Amino acid sequence: MFAPAVVQPDQEFAIRVLPVDGYSYNAATGYQGQADTIATDGLEVPEHVTLDQTKSQTGATIPAKANQEGIHRVTVVDPDTGIAGKSNPIGAGFLPDRSVYFGEMHSQMWHSQGTGTTTEFFEWGRDVAGLDFCAPANHYKMRFEIVDDVWQEVVDTSNAFNDPHMFVTLVSHEWGTGNRNGHKNIYHRGDSAEFICSFGPGGMTPDELWEILKGRDALTIPHHTKFGNVTNWDYHNYKHQRLVEICSSWGISETGGPHSVQRALAMGHRIGFIGGTDSHHGLANQGSFFVDDGNGLACVVATELTRDAIWQALNERRCYATTGDRILLDFSMNGAPLGTDLDVDLAQYGPREFTMRVAGTYRIDSVELLRNNEVVFQAYPDSDVWEGAWTDTDPLAALVLQPTFPDDRPFVCYYLRVTQGNRQMAWASPIWLTDRKR
Repeated sequence: MFAPAVVQPDQEFAIRVLPVDGYSYNAATGYQGQADTIATDGLEVPEHVTLDQTKSQTGATIPAKANQEGIHRVTVVDPDTGIAGKSNPIGAGFLPDRSVYFGEMHSQMWHSQGTGTTTEFFEWGRDVAGLDFCAPANHYKMRFEIVDDVWQEVVDTSNAFNDPHMFVTLVSHEWGTGNRNGHKNIYHRGDSAEFICSFGPGGMTPDELWEILKGRDALTIPHHTKFGNVTNWDYHNYKHQRLVEICSSWGISETGGPHSVQRALAMGHRIGFIGGTDSHHGLANQGSFFVDDGNGLACVVATELTRDAIWQALNERRCYATTGDRILLDFSMNGAPLGTDLDVDLAQYGPREFTMRVAGTYRIDSVELLRNNEVVFQAYPDSDVWEGAWTDTDPLAALVLQPTFPDDRPFVCYYLRVTQGNRQMAWASPIWLTDRKR
């Protein structure tokens, strides 16, 4: 079941119900039946939904309306077979002027290292995975030499599937060589882009990549930072490298050693968090080498579901990562949202009040607030919904991290980590306090 993550009270919206098989969530082709609907108090839905997959394999939609603020959910049950499905959390009034959109930003198709076509990737993401946005990130030259026709097909297909307010796509590809500088996925804001080849004599350094992208609206997002071809965090670029893929089929890169995300944060990288799969099946949000293995989601807090709004929210680091479940999350400090870098006088800046809200897909085991990579607050909700606040009154002057890069200043960094009882996790993009120039 796919429902909007954020709605407003008394706003009518649609929930899609899709019968799938038990192996890899393929859309069922022959199912026919009527399911009963069960909704939380304050959410209006029809009592039943009729499905006929012999006529349409995209399921059915039911109208819904929340009569009161809060977290709502809908369950559908076929009483004859016992088949059931449950929606993601629906936050009525959860955010006043933005919504949360779920996307897959990293998959491989046949022309790189995976299977399937670009068309099949987008069709799966839209029709079966029920995602809001998708971006292929093919790592070319692994199977074929990249040629103009191959790249143009990706660009043209991405643009053909881009449907504002319904399903958004981004033009993208993976960059990276074997020279131990790591791999980065490049995401463009517009509907056209130049393919940037990272192969050749001596390869290409990240600085050379960013020089090519200078003046362009493009994000370069490192992934599997501590696995395989690890990320070299000595390279930094505040304009283009604003995010990191913190989890994927490779594992979780948050902690552990010189190539981890925490190491990058301690050095002064201003990177927000997204998740991805690096799927080699060409199936968005469907694992990589095995089904249900290594899922990851990019969860974007944007003003609307358009290509420009999604890209802008990513650029602002208004996003968070999950290991695949559609967890609903909000995180702010003194009213500043996740991803913010505040220019302040660290010697004079006062208490920091953090507001945290989580609606899980399962029981929430822990919510942790980390300051400079150390846990300073913990809660153990033992519930699928939790909200709380905590104020940090410690003087900032004694907490600051010294800059690694010459164009940086002393700073303090906070981020949020959520762990559910089903082992699914979420990470909110950090909030930074950076010492003001004197």
